[in-house]
Amino acid sequence: MIFGGTKYLTELSRVKRVVPLVNELQRKGRVRLVPMANVDALAEQLKQRVSDRAFNDEHLMAIVIVSGCRVVCTDDEVAMPYLKRAELFADYDRKHPKIYNRATHNHLCCDENII
Repeated sequence: MIFGGTKYLTELSRVKRVVPLVNELQRKGRVRLVPMANVDALAEQLKQRVSDRAFNDEHLMAIVIVSGCRVVCTDDEVAMPYLKRAELFADYDRKHPKIYNRATHNHLCCDENII
């Protein structure tokens, strides 16, 4: 699991049912925290760049760009169109991530997508 940035950590802490899972992943060395300042600064740039009112997941895109993440696990229907916009990632020499949002996407869990 890869995460970082003030907004994401705040959102994550509000979902009480996942906190024990994240803590366990952390104990097992399966968590990578990307630099908060890098994510926050890039998220602000992205927020300025995309003027759509619906765009409120700039922190997810910033995490992907900063970390080099290749797969995002989400069921956030509002975030998905932005995560699929290749031009938003191209300026940072990144490809848009693949989205894992149902069990049939288990093929995305492979060595090829681990950074």
